[in-house]
Amino acid sequence: AVFTSIRGGLFTLSCARLNSRIRGRLLKSLLRQEQGFYDKTRTGELSSRLNTDTTQMSSQISLNINVLVRSIVQIVFVIGIMLWTSWNLTMVS
Repeated sequence: AVFTSIRGGLFTLSCARLNSRIRGRLLKSLLRQEQGFYDKTRTGELSSRLNTDTTQMSSQISLNINVLVRSIVQIVFVIGIMLWTSWNLTMVS
């Protein structure tokens, strides 16, 4: 439970940092647009995309990385237990 809490806290922190970086890059991209872009696109749409899309994207990336790390740790742990129990059977399987 302790390691799960630590992992959850680290992924929450990394998700917040990732969200901040994505928003910064999107803002830089928006500032480089030509004037015609802002004539066609509404301000509410831009602010909504800046908020909603970046949050969704960073949470999905964080979730997938969380699952990947958890799966890798489980695989390494299971193979370690298998090797410790019987390395002959581990090599066969």
